[in-house]
Amino acid sequence: MSGVSEPQGRGSLGLRALGETIKRLRVERDIGPRGLAFDAEISEETLTTVEEGETEPRWGTLRRIARGLGVELPVLLTKAEELEDEMRGSRT
Repeated sequence: MSGVSEPQGRGSLGLRALGETIKRLRVERDIGPRGLAFDAEISEETLTTVEEGETEPRWGTLRRIARGLGVELPVLLTKAEELEDEMRGSRT
């Protein structure tokens, strides 16, 4: 079973913001994609598609990613929402 659901508007702003937030947190913590995928117990391919904003991750996948990053899920989601707001503001 995959850790992602069907694509929801490939590259939608919200998914791109979520993926970019995960990637930024991962890089800030000096964790490679393989390391985070291992810690989150997901495939590296799943992590890549989430970071690229290509798929909407399932709730459990998000929880495992947050845990692998050492952040609470609400913190991850809040940061993603803030980034989405920034991205939306820069498009106008």
